[in-house]
Parts: sequence; C-alpha cells; structure tokens
Amino acid sequence: MVLALGIAGLLGYYVYNNLVTAETQITSSDAADIKQTLHIGMDSWVGYFPLCSPNLKRRMHSTGVLVRCHDDSANLDERMRKLKKGQLQFAVSTVDAYLTTGKDHNYPGTIVAVVDESKGGDAILVRSDKISSLDDLKIRPVKVALTKDSPSDFFLQAVAVHFDLDRFKQRGKWLVPADGADASLKALQSGKADVAVLWEPAVSRGLKSSKIKKLLSTADTQRLVVDVLLVQREFLLEQEETVKLLLANYY
Repeated sequence: MVLALGIAGLLGYYVYNNLVTAETQITSSDAADIKQTLHIGMDSWVGYFPLCSPNLKRRMHSTGVLVRCHDDSANLDERMRKLKKGQLQFAVSTVDAYLTTGKDHNYPGTIVAVVDESKGGDAILVRSDKISSLDDLKIRPVKVALTKDSPSDFFLQAVAVHFDLDRFKQRGKWLVPADGADASLKALQSGKADVAVLWEPAVSRGLKSSKIKKLLSTADTQRLVVDVLLVQREFLLEQEETVKLLLANYY
C-alpha cells in the first residue's frame, strides 16, 4: 500500500513538474523573439484548458506570440472591465453571462467562436444528509454556495424557473457568495452551505466524498450553458490576422 502511494505520488510529481517546466520554457525561452503578448481572461472551468494548453502556447510561441491566461475565479464583471480597457485581448464567457455582465460594459467583445457546451460539467451538489431531492429545496431552508453572475448562477436560475423553486429566482439569505468553484465546494464540505452550484473539475472532487451527491447537472439539459470566445472589439479591428492565428492554432 505504501509502495503504491509512493509510486502514485512520484507519477503525480512527474506530470506536474513536466507541466511547470513546459510552461516555464514557453514563457521564458527566446524572449527576444517575442513580438506580441496576448492576454486571455478565463477561470478553472475544464473546458477552457485547450485554449490555455501548453500545446497551443508552444504553437503561438513559435510565431513570436506569447499567450498568457489569467484565472479570475469567474469574476465576470472584472473580466468584462479588463476586456473593455484593453487589459485583455481575449476572454471566455458563457453566452448568458455575457448578456448580463457585458451590458454594464457596453458589450466590449465580439464573439468569434464557440469553445464549449456544458454537458454535465456544471452541477448542483448537495450534502446527502440534508437534501435528497429537488422537492427538499422547496420546503427546507437551505444555504446555497455559488459564484454570483457566473454560469452556476444562471444554471440555478434556470432550474428555479423550470422546477418552480421560487425562492431561488431572486437572491436572498439563502445565498453564500463564493469566489470560484473551489470556494463553493469548500463551503459545502465545511457545512457552511447545504448546496453548492459549481463546475468541473470541482464537481468531480466533491463527489469523491460519500457525504456529497449530485442533485442535477447540465447532462440533464441541452444548450443551456454554452461557452464562447470574445475578442476585444478594437483589437479585432486592428489585429484581425492575430485573431485568425490564435483560432487556427486553437482548432
């Protein structure tokens, strides 16, 4: 058993070390050849990994373009603000989040690609000793951890409308604000929340516990949470070829 754990630990370290080494090489080697740096606003949603993968960064690096991804823990309002100011050239967002948070910033980006559709990656997790069904959410006072204005927020609102969960149609005392999916999971695990609405890979980590179960996910819906790539409007007009280059390497 100890030997198995030791081997697993070594393998984990090996993979992690290789990823860190690859990232370091990409961002530091041949610095004199870097002509441009692109900044992408994103978060921990697993569907964004290809856009920020070492492979894509290597491809872009070979053309003299450095790609940097900035995890903002799904603070979409901050992401839209930075996109408008030009501090980000690209940003990912779900369509619903862009419609709501983008409005306050005069919709600063142009949608140029669909990068993902959640088919189970967004989910509602509950403490199994407190909640057994959606009906329990109608009759029991519960605390729900989620990131405001995130896809999780929209997912819960959609579920609230579909299943007549009136209390969740508006924010109230039930809300436990969280800074990203990991924070939502921690609130659920610690007992600060009875319910957490979050996304992968935090969903899978939460389900490792026998005390937590999945109540509902986007596997039960279609085209509800769709992720798109946004490009800052002025940047698209001035650097169309760079946008095409990133998309070509992404695909």
